[in-house]
Order: sequence, then C-alpha cells, then structure tokens
Amino acid sequence: MPNLTHEIFLPDKRRLHTLVSGQAGTGKTFFIEALLKSAVTDSTFGPNHRFILIDPKHEAFMGLKVPKSRRGSILDSFIQQFSKTAKLTPVKSSGNWSRKKFHKDRVVVIYPDLEELPEILDEVIDDLFKQSADPSFSATLVLDEASVVIEPQRILPCIKRLATQGRSRRLRGVFVSQRPLSNRWLDGQVSDFILFDPGLPQDAELLKKRWGVNLDEFSSALTDKEFSWLRVKFPGPKMSIMAPIKAGVVE
Repeated sequence: MPNLTHEIFLPDKRRLHTLVSGQAGTGKTFFIEALLKSAVTDSTFGPNHRFILIDPKHEAFMGLKVPKSRRGSILDSFIQQFSKTAKLTPVKSSGNWSRKKFHKDRVVVIYPDLEELPEILDEVIDDLFKQSADPSFSATLVLDEASVVIEPQRILPCIKRLATQGRSRRLRGVFVSQRPLSNRWLDGQVSDFILFDPGLPQDAELLKKRWGVNLDEFSSALTDKEFSWLRVKFPGPKMSIMAPIKAGVVE
C-alpha cells in the first residue's frame, strides 16, 4: 500500500491539497494527529520541511498537556517524543508569533482566537512563500476549522494563494472542517478528499454536484464500523472505504 502519510501530507510538486471533513467524534482529529506523528520522523520530508498546525479550537494535542486519563496513550507518547526531538512549539496568539523560532522548529502548533485567524494565516502563509525561495524548503500547513475562512463565495486571499500556487512552491495545505468545503478557488486544487461521516442531506447533494461522489453507495459502510473513512482521490474520482487507523500505525 502506498505510504498514506506521503499521499496526504507530502508536497512533491505533483500532489495538490487535501480536504478532511467529519463531525466531532468521528475520528478526524486522531487521523490528523497520527499522520503528523508519522510525518515528523519521516526522512522523506527532508530536514528543512516544516509542519504548521493551526487550531482555532485550542484542542490539538491538549495544549501539550496530557490529562491523567490519557497517560500512556499515543497522544502522551507523541508529546513526550516531540518535546525532546522536534520542539513542538505552541503559539497562542499573534503576539507570541516569532518568525525566528518558527524557522528553527520543525513543528509549530498555533492556537489563535477566531478574530486573529485571518491575520495569523496571512502572516504564516506569506512567510512560507518567502522561505520557499530556498529550493530545499517545503512545508505542510494543517488548518483546522477551515470553514471559518473558506466559504462557497468567500476565501481569504492568502488561502487562495496557497491553494493555487502552493504546489509549485512545495507548500501543501490540509484543510479540516466538520462539513465538506467547497469554493471555486479550491475545488480544482485537491488531490485527496477524506470524509469520516455521511454528513447532512445538503452535504450529500454538494458532494454529488461538485465532486461526483454519491454517498448513497458508502453511507452504510461509514456508519457500520466506527472511525471508518471514505477516501476520494483525484483525478477521478476514485473512491474507497478505508479501515480505521490503529494507534501508532500509519501505512
């Protein structure tokens, strides 16, 4: 099986961006955390690759503190490992944004308030494009709650820039939301669409109209086995139901 982490996270000037959608509790956060854990220690990404996770919910990796109920879990192991080796760095607001630290650390987790999100995205993406002048540099930007800044008729200019120009600059976006995203600047710039639940009836209509995905064929498979997910690959679409990712295992 091809390496899933590479196909979802790796910018290689061929693959486009990734969309991930699913309601709370369906497994998408665990999916992102497992892929990130795998990617950070993968030499394929190169020594000058950077991972940026922007989480307006302030929930990713529990703010780098593990509650007693999750001691010994994959989350606990992740934080202990990368606190030592990858310098997993929390940035809670634009006031704490440090380009010098960002350039040094392999992984940066940013917890912005919603009103700060456009400003932080603009600054981060602009910085990524500047760094991409170095041919050895590449980056993966994971944006949770992406629907805040990506709507059918509205998208931040910096997100549009990343969507349309990022591939050629070795910059890859992973846009995470509770419901499927659609925007004309983004729709044609996607290699993978990951869905963790059938969603609402209007979501199914959107997927059929914009992506050619008929959820009637897959909805029972998504709900019969907990944390299963539908992978839609483009061009195509080529669709397949995937088994839940096991703790610590990403093939």
